[in-house]
Amino acid sequence: MATGAIDGDVLYTIIEGNITAVDTRLGRIHWSKSTQVKSFGGTCRCDPIIHDGVVYAPSSSHMQAFDQKTGERLWTFRVENASIRTSPLVSN
Repeated sequence: MATGAIDGDVLYTIIEGNITAVDTRLGRIHWSKSTQVKSFGGTCRCDPIIHDGVVYAPSSSHMQAFDQKTGERLWTFRVENASIRTSPLVSN
């Protein structure tokens, strides 16, 4: 089961095909975006990660990046002939 990523007072989590940014102090949703893309191989129960103002969110066969503040989708990358089964990792 995915748990999410926290930055300050904001929790970023993927639930039922949506990535959502929730203010944990106020209990308010900042933004929520669908991560649903045409995919194969079932469901990815993976956590998003945050790096340099970008939230990286996996789905079963895609990796997507969202602006941390606005939720704007920055890009989507399809993993060919494979399934994503783990949370992403950022390395400098």
